[in-house]
Amino acid sequence: MQSSLVSSYMSFPIELGTKSVKTLDRKEMTINEEIFNPIEPKKKVVDNEPCLNTCRDIISDINSEALFADGFDDAIVGYDAVGFRVVYDYDKCSDILMKRDGMTEHEAHEFMEFNVVSAYVGEFTPLFINKI
Repeated sequence: MQSSLVSSYMSFPIELGTKSVKTLDRKEMTINEEIFNPIEPKKKVVDNEPCLNTCRDIISDINSEALFADGFDDAIVGYDAVGFRVVYDYDKCSDILMKRDGMTEHEAHEFMEFNVVSAYVGEFTPLFINKI
């Protein structure tokens, strides 16, 4: 008689070109190794062709579960190497709020702190950094 513990673990083959990695909370995640390979040259953002290789596209190719903050694509600076989460420049996000929504610097900072940075939306919640 097989125990229920053994039957609860299922093994699925990993597709060619993918790699199984552990996230920060030690969960298994499959990434596309053809896109995320530290030895190969990385994809670059093409400035003159906005629909080709945008930051959002590149990160989505690496982590299909990545979460993005709406309206802040111009503030994306990359992704973190461990959790494959989107990384935003905090000051660029504030600038977007001031220009797009007409907020003062104080209002933009307050909005960022209470509505954006403090929001936890799951394992792939974006990161917001302050550059030095």
